[in-house]
Amino acid sequence: MELVNNSGWHGVRLPELRGDKYEKLKAALGEVNPDGDSLVGQTIAIVAEDDLNIIEAIGWVFSGFFISMAEGVQLDGLGERFNLPRYGLTRSLAYVLHLLQPGQVIKSGETFTISGSAGYWASNNEIRENGKAATGYVLRVRNNAITTGNTFTINISGKPFSTQFQEGDTSESILSRLYTQITAAETSFTTYKSSYGTLLYAADGRTLIQFSFADDVFDIVRAGIPAVAYYQSDTEFPAVLFGYVATDEILVLANGVKGYLIEDDESYRVRIQAAAAAARVNISASRPGIKNAVLAVSGVSYASVEVNRGINTNAEGIPGKSIQVFVAGGDDNAIAQAIYDAAAAECGFHGDTSGIATDGEITETVYFSRQSFQLVYVDVSGDFWDSETTGRPTDYVSVAKNIITAYFAQLTPGKDVFAGQIYARLLSAFSTLTDVTVKIGITSPPADKHVSVGSGIIAVTDSTSVTVA
Repeated sequence: MELVNNSGWHGVRLPELRGDKYEKLKAALGEVNPDGDSLVGQTIAIVAEDDLNIIEAIGWVFSGFFISMAEGVQLDGLGERFNLPRYGLTRSLAYVLHLLQPGQVIKSGETFTISGSAGYWASNNEIRENGKAATGYVLRVRNNAITTGNTFTINISGKPFSTQFQEGDTSESILSRLYTQITAAETSFTTYKSSYGTLLYAADGRTLIQFSFADDVFDIVRAGIPAVAYYQSDTEFPAVLFGYVATDEILVLANGVKGYLIEDDESYRVRIQAAAAAARVNISASRPGIKNAVLAVSGVSYASVEVNRGINTNAEGIPGKSIQVFVAGGDDNAIAQAIYDAAAAECGFHGDTSGIATDGEITETVYFSRQSFQLVYVDVSGDFWDSETTGRPTDYVSVAKNIITAYFAQLTPGKDVFAGQIYARLLSAFSTLTDVTVKIGITSPPADKHVSVGSGIIAVTDSTSVTVA
């Protein structure tokens, strides 16, 4: 029986095939063995579980084919398999960084413009500088601290970076040495020349980081507080990219998400592929339901779950009967809702970031933590195929991207990325592929074969950092 032909998927109908064989077996036994029915029943029971395992395994083998080829209602059906409905009306969103003065508050709904679109953008929540965490800071060294023998230290997530006073030092020269040291050691950080001075910030432009420095040594000129801004239109859907211009106080340091009246097949396919990869790779992970639910959230590129099943707070600081979810990317409230739904509110939530979730009756604040990450660019090109067989398959691009997504999904914090490992997975997945060039790096276009990842940082990709030609 064909599993797949031009008419589509027939399915692995092992139970039906087994049933036909058992009927023939009963007929062959006849009256010779009065226990024939019992014998057949025992045989069915023995193989039934194996049949189910085989069906699931074959389904995963072909899942990439189905997702890459499906369109319209076929994709809707696949989405139901992962409890992932197609999005309806969704406004375009921009990830922006507000440069706030200490204690400054931006009210919900305050509008501004961004280059490339004629209308207004606004955030749906209040944006506040609290002096505890930010995506980045514009700092200034106090004049009375620039003296012989002084040490200047900035702590980032508990890790100290220091420089000593040098003759002729200024605030700019001291900060330049510190920032160079930090960005060299922590590849998830970078700098940006703002109107208020050099901004040291998390390279994704969105992650909140715990900074610590002496108030009598450093002044905060501006704190970079991340926010999600939505385009105030239900009929126009502009796209916002890194570097687009808003104002001196509002920076665009990450690519936004283009909205739509209803989610198109291409973006929906990417979400389904991510959900399929997460389900396949992370099936044995701690609390896989929560992890997979978070990975399915738009913009999330990494998730892991730590569980404390005991009564008392454990060594990692997680309270009893609670979970701590580590996430990179995605909207806070969407992540909170995914955690809340998957956990069915059956445990406590621990972390330093929060979002709002509801079950329709009760609204709850769900806590989780942001995982520091390194965005990795991947470029796949120069593919060669065995021309004497089927050659390059039509779904090569989408399946190759799915393979790369699966590779990054299984990486753990601190694990380096190797182009050779991606190369090997591509050759294994495509039987007629004879050679291909894979380049990786932390800038675009990538040109390296190895990306070093620091301790506690996870390597990730997003929808714009992977290119398959």
